[in-house]
Amino acid sequence: MSAWCLVLKVWRVLQCTLNIEEYLFVEPAPSLIRNRLFWFTSLLWLVVMILSLWCQPLMNDIDQPHYLSVAWEMWTRHHYLFAISNGLPDNNKPPLLYWFILGGWKLFGISVWWPRFLEVIIGWLCIHQVARLTKRLSGSVQAQWIVYLLMYGSYYWFFIMLQIRFDALLTLFTLVAITALWDFHQRYSVVSAFTFIVAITLGLFAKGPFIFVYLLPMALALPWTHKKRNFILWYLLIICFIAASFILPAIWLHYVQDELARDGLVHSVLHKVGGYLHLSFHLPFYIGTLLYTLLPWVTALPLWLALRHLKWMTHRDSYLYLLITLLSGFCFAVLLMSHQAMRYILTAVLLATAFLAIALSEYIMAHDQRHRFGFTWLNGATALLAALFFLTTPFSYRFVTVNFAFFHVIPWWFAIPALALAYYQFKCGRKSLHLQLCHAAIGVLCILMVYQVGFWRYYAPHFNLQAVAKMVEKAQQRGHPILGASYRLWPQRLEFLGRFPRAIPIETKPDRIKQWAIKHPRGYLVMVTEVDPQNPPAGYVAWQSNVNFGGRNLFKRKKLRGMGLCRAGAYLQKQC
Repeated sequence: MSAWCLVLKVWRVLQCTLNIEEYLFVEPAPSLIRNRLFWFTSLLWLVVMILSLWCQPLMNDIDQPHYLSVAWEMWTRHHYLFAISNGLPDNNKPPLLYWFILGGWKLFGISVWWPRFLEVIIGWLCIHQVARLTKRLSGSVQAQWIVYLLMYGSYYWFFIMLQIRFDALLTLFTLVAITALWDFHQRYSVVSAFTFIVAITLGLFAKGPFIFVYLLPMALALPWTHKKRNFILWYLLIICFIAASFILPAIWLHYVQDELARDGLVHSVLHKVGGYLHLSFHLPFYIGTLLYTLLPWVTALPLWLALRHLKWMTHRDSYLYLLITLLSGFCFAVLLMSHQAMRYILTAVLLATAFLAIALSEYIMAHDQRHRFGFTWLNGATALLAALFFLTTPFSYRFVTVNFAFFHVIPWWFAIPALALAYYQFKCGRKSLHLQLCHAAIGVLCILMVYQVGFWRYYAPHFNLQAVAKMVEKAQQRGHPILGASYRLWPQRLEFLGRFPRAIPIETKPDRIKQWAIKHPRGYLVMVTEVDPQNPPAGYVAWQSNVNFGGRNLFKRKKLRGMGLCRAGAYLQKQC
């Protein structure tokens, strides 16, 4: 109880001496540049993101180490035109993200921090771009500001920005192209046309032709939303713009066509894109995903009331533009994608946020004094749940049948700031709906900060495989043949984590690994397998599986992943 009283006294001293609330929580300014709360929340979001990057290492999944390993091999081989992996062209992704990673390494040095911080920068640019689009569509600074609040307080957007993905880069250029298309439709300006062409070009280098999923339906439908319809001129201009956007990719393809044709990469890329397309029906999954990505805002009553009192005719063209673009990408993911993934509707989530921000802005202007406690009770209840989580997990994990790996590292006293936040939220229930929304967004950021700091002891040991790389390098210098052998996690995907100076051949089929071991009894196998962390085999380096908020690697393993060298003879005798 004394700790609780101390927290309240500290907060009252800060509130009285610095006048934080009176200084920050003011009604929206005519421009975001003069909005003190905008700068405060943006800085708080950036601090929380950097703190999260420091608290947790690179996600221990399949894709992210692979992307870094591809960039590392491009760096070591001085091969920058297209992505390569194990000496061969990598047909997984276009090279734009790799170019950004290599450029950062050239400026700031080689580290895992730059690629991860790059995703934070891209994530903020996506938020800024969708807010800019919202202002263009609605003409409201308040709607633009609400977009920032909704995105800063989004759980899903926070965690997806901690991962190295191509989808955020594609989303950024898609939003830029969507905004430029709307501006060109309104004014037919040269700047908008040039921005549209450049955005499509960069989108093609980011993730191939998937950018057209959102652009083509809207480009075809825009003339129908305008009274003065000039279909022929509009469609001719769109065709010319799309053709111009392919000029730079065509030039790039001309310079690399010899190496690409040698390995059949063009055919394999087309085959891969075709492999993504498959007639399917994933509507329940993506409906649930869309609601999940908008947490915690979908649980707020004012948001649903804003949709109920939507004034359709006030911004008819804006609503149509957002809905057509949103539904085109959403239906594409539901009906044509071969497998389910939340990142496929990342652009749709941002467009849905823009739609909700416009509706909520109109609702706040019309009903601000009629509905109280909307966002305050939402965030107060969220803070109470967070406090209950921090209080119960350190004591209850021993009695859970499935032992969660991270339960025992959360201190119980982390519930104190969550309880203080809940108390403050419930106390502010009489404020205007706009200020409640500001309080809720900042409260979510505070909860996320406490949540991430709670795991710093678990995330602290960044797994480092450079010791294995040194052993591999010594074996290569002595003339021993080396083969990467793994059935699940390829050593090829871990080249950057070990800073391997040279790529090693990879084999994943057990029969071929056995044949190679018979031919090279004095050779070495680079094995990735599960090892006992207390007693790892000689030459093995073990690392922890870290917590992924998406639902993977949540359970504590008795055996952790390990990587090391194994003699071919010992492998045949099943000693490793």
